[in-house]
Amino acid sequence: MPDLNTSYVGADHFNASYQSIQRFINQGKKNIALVTTDINVEQIIERYDGYKKALEDNGIKYDGSLVLKIHFNQEERETIAQIKELFGNEKNDAVLLVINYLIISGLKVLKQINKKVGDDFAVIAYNDHEAFELHTPSISAVQ
Repeated sequence: MPDLNTSYVGADHFNASYQSIQRFINQGKKNIALVTTDINVEQIIERYDGYKKALEDNGIKYDGSLVLKIHFNQEERETIAQIKELFGNEKNDAVLLVINYLIISGLKVLKQINKKVGDDFAVIAYNDHEAFELHTPSISAVQ
């Protein structure tokens, strides 16, 4: 939309994702997962590209096994199973979750596998959610 001669409100998805990953790296995280969706829309692509660029700029090799692209219409039980497999990898120390429904599923998995947000695993969610107010410690969110 920036090429259109019109007013608009937009978000910089690339930089928001980039800065989230940079925050993890600044905290000493090196095995950073990304949980996203497989829909091919601009904001999802930009979030993915920001993730990859932040890793590259910090000399961290991109590892496709740390990226989970969930099919948009799949059932939650399948989503939870896939996230559980990703989070079960002990080397993972952080995750950026980029869609609200995936954030909730990710938090359910962390509870099921007894990983504590903050202590065991760093989490940043792309979009705030009212349920985050109920979580201790709080969930960092890109707004």
